[in-house]
Amino acid sequence: MCPVCWWEDEDVEPWEHSGPNVRTLVAAQQEYLSETRPNRHRPGKVRPPKRREARDPAWRPIELTDDLMARVQRTKGEEQRYWDEEHRRAAQEMGVDPEGPFKEYNTAMQSLGAEAATMTHREVKARMRDLGHEHDFALPNAYLEPQSRLMKSEDFFHHHPVHAIWWFASLLATRDLQATLGRAANGHHLHCRLS
Repeated sequence: MCPVCWWEDEDVEPWEHSGPNVRTLVAAQQEYLSETRPNRHRPGKVRPPKRREARDPAWRPIELTDDLMARVQRTKGEEQRYWDEEHRRAAQEMGVDPEGPFKEYNTAMQSLGAEAATMTHREVKARMRDLGHEHDFALPNAYLEPQSRLMKSEDFFHHHPVHAIWWFASLLATRDLQATLGRAANGHHLHCRLS
């Protein structure tokens, strides 16, 4: 990850969409060059370049030829068609089975909830983390900590307000605050639905 422009190098062509960067290198480069103080407008912790990071005098931006722009548009159209198809397929699957791929996870969480009273908080938290890994997603500690405590005792934060404040402060540091608060407000232990 570049600390100056926040571009993550990936093995893609300049006209291809880069997943981690959410754009093509062509678009990112043009956007960066058009900003007067680009390091102030980038996501993440960026900074101006240091002296030893000065741009090579021979460096030139990617030349925006008609052929390159046609490739960008073609790739963008292919990407859009792919995601349209994925959304259509997911909507169709959700119509048949609302829990979709999370059915096994939700069942395991319900079983863990039934066993939680006989386990320590750390055991519950470790089991929640393991369940996430078993189902191919990592749960952040800011989610695991409060959910494991709530699984042990629904009144935990009423009896421990300092923990509640700490939990909320931890959530403020995560990017998915709104989604996390929505799950917590609805009493879900990541009962995921795509709709």
